[in-house]
This record gives sequence, structure tokens and C-alpha cells, in this order.
Amino acid sequence: MTRPISQTFRSAMYAPETGEAVIPLVELRRDGWDGPVCLAANGEDVVHQGATYLAYPFAITLPDDEDEGQPIMRWVADNASLELIDELRVNARTIYVTVRWVLLSAPDFAEIELEGEMPGVEYDAERITGQITVEPVLDAPLSRLAFTPEKFPGLFG
Repeated sequence: MTRPISQTFRSAMYAPETGEAVIPLVELRRDGWDGPVCLAANGEDVVHQGATYLAYPFAITLPDDEDEGQPIMRWVADNASLELIDELRVNARTIYVTVRWVLLSAPDFAEIELEGEMPGVEYDAERITGQITVEPVLDAPLSRLAFTPEKFPGLFG
């Protein structure tokens, strides 16, 4: 079931000019990190429900609306922080991502919230990029049973 989006948010999204700002907030989590990395695509830090999201230059796209395949968001950030790239390139473990879109006038209320997994990032001297799979549950095996050579040798001989 989807949650209704406020009229103020819709107006801010669709209006060519508005006094309201829509800000994406990204929370990155990975096993082994001390805590989440919270970033806001804004010129200054944003406090959302008690957590401070650091101002950081990035862009994120909403998932495609396609019938085939999984919905994927694309995240592109400026490679402006050695600390961030050091955290992201430690190893190839999955990064768990929560993306929230908020109004700058009401940052404690998430108008849209999506969760996903980013299997890794690519980076160069200028940019950090990653693809966030919104519904990774579709990759999970349906059953705990698997057809392996040990259990079903007749299938593999």
C-alpha cells in the first residue's frame, strides 16, 4: 500500500519555480561500519528525526517504471571527500541504502522513502556512482533447498 504524498510536495516537484525545496536524504549502512553515513543533497546539513545528514553534492534518480527487471535507482556523488571514498571502497560487501525525499520546510517527515541494496560503487577522481536495487528480495532464493551435486548427484552426472 502506498502512502499519500502531500499537496505541498507535489506542488514543489511539479512547479517550474517554488519557494519550497525537495531534498533527497541518503543513509548508507554496511556491516563493519561504526554507524550509518547520512548525506543530504543540500547546501547545508539537514536534521531528520534527530539524525544529522551532512551536506554533500549528489544526485539520485527514482527507479525506472519498467515491467521487466528490478527497479533501480542511480546514485552519483562528487568525489569530494577522502573519508567517504575510504568507507565505500573498504571491500565489496553490500551497502544497504535508505533514500528519503523531504521538504526543507518539514525535514522530519519523509514524503517518499525507498530502501534498497547497492552491491558496490565505482569511482574515479571526479565521481562516485552506484546502482541501488530497490527490491532485492526478488534475488533471494524461493526455497531453502537447493539442487547441489552433493544432494542430487543424478542431476549432475
